[in-house]
Amino acid sequence: MTWHEPIPSMARPWRNFTPGFDGAFMTTTLPTLRPLDAQSPAALASAPIAAVQRQLGFAPTVYLAMGQQPALLEAYRAAYDQFRQHGGFDALDQELLLLTVSRFHDCSYCVAAHSMVADRMAGMPADWLAALREGRPVPDARRAALQAFAQALLRDRGWVDPGALAAFLAAGYEERQVLGVILAIAVKTMSNYTNHAFGLQPDPAFQAYALPPQKAA
Repeated sequence: MTWHEPIPSMARPWRNFTPGFDGAFMTTTLPTLRPLDAQSPAALASAPIAAVQRQLGFAPTVYLAMGQQPALLEAYRAAYDQFRQHGGFDALDQELLLLTVSRFHDCSYCVAAHSMVADRMAGMPADWLAALREGRPVPDARRAALQAFAQALLRDRGWVDPGALAAFLAAGYEERQVLGVILAIAVKTMSNYTNHAFGLQPDPAFQAYALPPQKAA
């Protein structure tokens, strides 16, 4: 499935955008640092890279980029695994949260990657996925409350909006799951920011879900 929906620009006015090599507008990349080569000794010795290769059959470029700072890669993989296994959300909620964070941060790489996971692995309905990619509420009241709560936390830098929290709890989520949302934001912020720093293009496995090119506001 290839996505062609127009994505409204989410450019922030204080950011200096330059066109990335995938056609999207993103911040200036690091001048000399590049992702590890997948066959380099450092990549071959990395447990997180080996784990994701077993899972997906290849090493995503974002892992190879984070591999330039092993502490970041280890922290990301540990937090990612904890979120997946113990974050308190089912597969659809997990992908909704990871897409919401990535969409908020304008991360074309992670939106493409998690669109693929949501569609092919989590079985997300197509209209939900289209809404998340466009930044619109999903057409499901309970999940929309989760989406809105995550957006409120991101927008308000972690301060809990009373209205969003009330809707979140009324939708059937628990107070402890607020912390699971914070974990999702922390996990995806690490990969979103890494992608911005390197200006990464979605890997071939994710290309069918790449966002259309954006123009600067």
